[in-house]
Amino acid sequence: AGLRELHARLVDASAPVGGEPWWMMPDDPYYLVDNLVVHLAGAGRTAELNELVTDLRWVSRRLRDGGVGAVVGELEAAGSPQAGTLAGVLRAHDHLFWQIDPPEAIAGVLAERLDRIVELRPAVRAFRSRLPPPLLAGRWGPPDQERALLHRSQIEYEHAGVDVLAVA
Repeated sequence: AGLRELHARLVDASAPVGGEPWWMMPDDPYYLVDNLVVHLAGAGRTAELNELVTDLRWVSRRLRDGGVGAVVGELEAAGSPQAGTLAGVLRAHDHLFWQIDPPEAIAGVLAERLDRIVELRPAVRAFRSRLPPPLLAGRWGPPDQERALLHRSQIEYEHAGVDVLAVA
């Protein structure tokens, strides 16, 4: 058997019973949780891989267990546009996912950070609708979002008589 077939056999043998999604699989054995993306990619199951790593329930679980670096690595392995967008947002906000207590609150922080990304909005809305209460949600975008900062900068300089701006 070739390596691709061995990856496929491992994935098939480890698939959750009853058609449950991968994100619900038990932590034991943790090897599979931590290496599932490698085995899906090795088996050539790119559609299943992309579906898994862009499922915000999986992302939330992996943020809790493996951190931003693990999630970004999995998203990069998928290589889809949605995975790339999600990886970029997580990289930009990785500091927000350190030491969240209780760990279950990661899902709410994730939803809040992704809600204003147009490409991700349908997935975020579906994800948020399944989160258990209590769930805090802001009325406006977080003040540290890049667009908010850029807009604020433009307004300040627009009225200050600045003709040239150099950024190094």
